[in-house]
Amino acid sequence: MKKIKMITMLSIIMMVLSYIPVAASQDVPVQGQFKDVNKSHWAKKAIEEAVKAGYVAGYPDGTFKPEQQVSRAEFIRMLVDALKLPHIEKGSPWYQPYLAAALETYIHKTSDFKDGYNDVLTRAELVKLAVRSTDEQYRALGVAEDKNYMVYQATEDGILAGVGKGRLDLGGTTTRAQAVAIIERIISVNKGEKLSVDKYAVASAEILWHGTNIFTVMPQFFNKPVNHFPGSIMGINSWSMDKLKLENKDFSGELVELIAVNLGDKDDPNRGLLPSIDKLQWGYNTINPMPKDAYVLFGRYKINYNNNTKIYHNALAFDIRGFESKDTRFKKLSKPAGLFVDDPNFKYPDKTIISVFPGSGYSFNKDQSLTIYLTTTGSAGGPADSFMTSTIVSSSVASQ
Repeated sequence: MKKIKMITMLSIIMMVLSYIPVAASQDVPVQGQFKDVNKSHWAKKAIEEAVKAGYVAGYPDGTFKPEQQVSRAEFIRMLVDALKLPHIEKGSPWYQPYLAAALETYIHKTSDFKDGYNDVLTRAELVKLAVRSTDEQYRALGVAEDKNYMVYQATEDGILAGVGKGRLDLGGTTTRAQAVAIIERIISVNKGEKLSVDKYAVASAEILWHGTNIFTVMPQFFNKPVNHFPGSIMGINSWSMDKLKLENKDFSGELVELIAVNLGDKDDPNRGLLPSIDKLQWGYNTINPMPKDAYVLFGRYKINYNNNTKIYHNALAFDIRGFESKDTRFKKLSKPAGLFVDDPNFKYPDKTIISVFPGSGYSFNKDQSLTIYLTTTGSAGGPADSFMTSTIVSSSVASQ
């Protein structure tokens, strides 16, 4: 009877081991020449480096399974081994030693996951682990974290790239290929290496962080945003999030987001907000063809209430100051102007402020500063104190 039990137990163990990735030095070549990772695979180099380093391996059948999803526990194990964090490889469940090492170094915090460690790791969860692995500030005990800023930092450092033009897919799951690619980037950042950056991912992360992408898309106009760490409310250089609302007893309206579109970049993720450039025009007193290097700003807003329609229109507007133009007839786009669309099928999005910025041929005033004010619109006959304005962006272009 005991012999039968022993044989049965050995059979079960052999079946389990057949599904566990083996060390790279056994059935799978060290350089990661896997049957399911061809020469053109986007993560081929990262997979080879990861296998060579020994923190991940292939399967007995010669595959790597790059598209297989990774659990939270599996990623933490890879990360702990890759960073060479001290741990004792024993305990129950199997991932307990790796979990303890990640918790002890504050790379992982118990608040990261609501469910269990065997659940699939999302890209949003991955970002937290990755940023803490490269930034000691976030490993401080009890430090306040802004998860959206962490996404921005991960994209700006080159750790996180998009899965399409500007698409972050933070709710998406993490594959084995993505996991090793992220870990290899973490290792590179910790070595002080400069990584290539997905600018579209950075712009999308910037919108997620504070509702605008102007610092990424239009750096010649706006100072780079900075995060004043630590603190639960992140400070952003020259972008006043607390001034996006205009409100009194009669009226309340607020800017929701400010999106910049680079007409000179055919791959701009927000290019779909507009028709083709040959349908676009700009103008003050006259209408002119749109320069191919211009920018279009979309300010999306909402009206919370309007109790006095005689004074206030149900709209907000921009007042942009800082440009200087000697072209009195405005035949060249040298400062912000209005947008006109020669396309009967195009409809302006509701509750949107739209302004055209020049991409070249502009100059600034003596102060070398640029300011965008958010203002109310309405009857000029209203009381003087009924007009409301707020500085939402103030940029020192002289320091660019």
